[in-house]
Amino acid sequence: MDLMSVGPASTPAREVLSAIVQIGAVALLVFVIFPDDLRELWRWALLGATVLYFVLRAAAGLPTWRRR
Repeated sequence: MDLMSVGPASTPAREVLSAIVQIGAVALLVFVIFPDDLRELWRWALLGATVLYFVLRAAAGLPTWRRR
């Protein structure tokens, strides 16, 4: 369910699990299943953008997680 929301997950553990699953899915799609469909630079850019998205989600969730 955390993968469907835009904001951070309700707990840090769920956020880490969500990040691992999503980044793994993007890496699997880009590097294993469709390796020839994108240029090398675009593959790494897409993976980097996914990681950056989860860094921003975690940063947004820190104040909420500290209050609990």
